Amino acid sequence: MPIKLLISSQSEPGLQSSFTCFPNPFIHQITLENIPEGAHHIVAFDQLGTAILKRKIASSSEEISLPPGPGGMYAIVAFNLQGQIMGSYRLIRVAE
Repeated sequence: MPIKLLISSQSEPGLQSSFTCFPNPFIHQITLENIPEGAHHIVAFDQLGTAILKRKIASSSEEISLPPGPGGMYAIVAFNLQGQIMGSYRLIRVAE
């Protein structure tokens, strides 16, 4: 079953922590910093809320390359081992 995420607001109420992603806007590659302690994996969602990448976290900083896709709003979400959201960040992808 595919994972879907609804991207609908500017605020992230109730999250334990957040992290940073850059550059923003981006084309393919992004850097994540200050990933919350206890985060197990990250999932990247496209502007339709479809998961386009899932990756286990090895440290508090990660560099990831997203698969090709259209320009628009994307979200990177960090989950703990139990599947709870630890933090999220919204980015703009520049159309090529």
